[in-house]
Amino acid sequence: MYYFENFKGFTHVELKLFQPVNIVIGPNGSGKSNLIEAIELLSFIARGGALHEITELDRGGQLEVRGGLPSCARYGQNAFSLGFNTKDFSYSVTVQTKPISKIVKEKLFINSKLIFETDNTNASEIDVKSGAGSAIKPVSAHKSVISQYHHFGTQQDDDFVKTITEKILKPPVVFEPNPKRMRQYEQIGSSILAKNGANLSAILFDLDSEPENHKILERLRSWIKLLPNEPYQDFDFDLTKYNSVMFGLKEGKNSVGANLLSDGTLRSLAVLTGLETVEPHSLVVIEEFDNGLHPSRIQALIKAIVDCCQRQLINVVVTTHNPATLNALSFEQIEGVVLCTGDKLMRLCDLPRYPELLERGQLGELVTRRVIEQYLVPNFELERQKEALEWLKKLP
Repeated sequence: MYYFENFKGFTHVELKLFQPVNIVIGPNGSGKSNLIEAIELLSFIARGGALHEITELDRGGQLEVRGGLPSCARYGQNAFSLGFNTKDFSYSVTVQTKPISKIVKEKLFINSKLIFETDNTNASEIDVKSGAGSAIKPVSAHKSVISQYHHFGTQQDDDFVKTITEKILKPPVVFEPNPKRMRQYEQIGSSILAKNGANLSAILFDLDSEPENHKILERLRSWIKLLPNEPYQDFDFDLTKYNSVMFGLKEGKNSVGANLLSDGTLRSLAVLTGLETVEPHSLVVIEEFDNGLHPSRIQALIKAIVDCCQRQLINVVVTTHNPATLNALSFEQIEGVVLCTGDKLMRLCDLPRYPELLERGQLGELVTRRVIEQYLVPNFELERQKEALEWLKKLP
């Protein structure tokens, strides 16, 4: 379970990824992007990323967040905390953003046993105490203590720490497909889809060239055949003498190049290709995964994403505010919906009178009519109980 305190608009929020597909919903400005940045930031810091390498967008940092690190603390605060816990371990780190950026607090428990915690900190170093209470030499306050644990920890605990940072808190795979970048020829040789999907043609060509990947291409081929109102049957590739390639989709004897395909087709194909080619057990994040997709195609895309998650053993976090997408969710998929309201997160199934809410209409319609907002009002349950009692009193 992830938890974040005083991070941007959030006061204290928790995120439990129970479902293969977790759907974060909320209007623009509700904090969906903040949630994704918090997940990325926790992994970056825990794995040893230096704080000075976190920059504003398009500034060339190892990790880029909107506003840079100084803007990560909630308004009126000068520090924020990020953490993750399971039944086996609990880890948290607090980062000061003003007047200078540094780690000011950090703790790690393994099987309820305190492994280390921090003490005093100065401008450049932070004191560390072992679980037994003994002092350890100071370490740099500009990167996480957990990433420096191998310098002072026991071998047994160090192996567990490596598992935490390298497997459990490994960086999420973030996709933000940009159809405009997919309409160009791409140099062959890529095997990992770029964040913006620009090398989609090269990835598909690689899948077609390697026999062991033909099953992946066949699944993608099966999906494009399901597209309503589209006659596509197979992939086609145009390879130049300079080893650049553009993929196309076959329509009978003809082929439609990627430069002529719709935004929705390109974005969906990039999403599914990305999910099919990530490492098993990855956490994948996709913002506005359904942007530009025709409503008639949404259900097929959601089914393909769920099937891929179950086969690849991956967790996916997607964001949306599209009513058509929400209407297409099954009851089981609705259990993976998370409401983002600016300063807090709440699973839809945790709302008071959740079954009653779903009886009032499809989820997309409930969002559009702002019915869900009524269930978020403080003391909602108490007011409904009062109304019920008043109704009972009026009975003859």
